[in-house]
Amino acid sequence: MGGRILVVEDDPLLASHLETLLEETLTAEVVSVSSIVEAVEALRSAVDFALLDVDVQDGKTYGLAGMLDRLGVPVAFLSASDSAAVPAALRNIPFAKKPCPDPDVVRLVSAGDHRHPD
Repeated sequence: MGGRILVVEDDPLLASHLETLLEETLTAEVVSVSSIVEAVEALRSAVDFALLDVDVQDGKTYGLAGMLDRLGVPVAFLSASDSAAVPAALRNIPFAKKPCPDPDVVRLVSAGDHRHPD
């Protein structure tokens, strides 16, 4: 896939693991942050994909996911949260339940463009 991947994950161990996994398997630049505020700051530079935990330090990432989706940035959720709680407007975004095997994470991210036409 390459490109720049934003990972929003507030578990430091998992964030580090995801960063290493995606950098090594997809030869991507990974920007890993633990909060929505940090994610918005990281978006000052373009990203090609965003992998979001739902519940992070400063809230739920639904608003961030919606914004990225509207901007045309492919997004996927990787979360222990209940996928049924995802707002209806965001149900087009792929959702993987934690714990998720590494090969499934790589497939989720490398699937490319997850956007659905309006």
